[in-house]
Amino acid sequence: MVLGYYIGIAADMAAWTPLLVARPKLFSTILLYGTDDGWETLKKKSPSDAEHEAAADSLTETAQQIHAFWLEQRRQGLNRGDVPGIMPSREPIRNPGKVGRNDPCPCGSGKKFKHCHGGPGGDATATGKQWVH
Repeated sequence: MVLGYYIGIAADMAAWTPLLVARPKLFSTILLYGTDDGWETLKKKSPSDAEHEAAADSLTETAQQIHAFWLEQRRQGLNRGDVPGIMPSREPIRNPGKVGRNDPCPCGSGKKFKHCHGGPGGDATATGKQWVH
């Protein structure tokens, strides 16, 4: 969980900055256990097992408070008319040069590709052209 927050913060520092500035204490355990510098600090402090357990137990409440912050941000955005969303959607990657099995064979025979050059024993390079199948 700790590493996930650290990666999320690093992915969009600008979005997280208001919360990091307003509530830095929320992130003390996350940054302590989620960064190399934090682990170095832990090695120097040498906390007891009970202190490690207390830090782990505090993460649940921390996660709930961070979640509450983002819910409020979303509510405010909806009130402003913003469209909710985390990442913009992307168009699927399409290969326009690919010949489908049921498409007409590009050789011009009039047969389906699967019954001509794309079928078993068919030579997709018979006419000197390379068809992706």
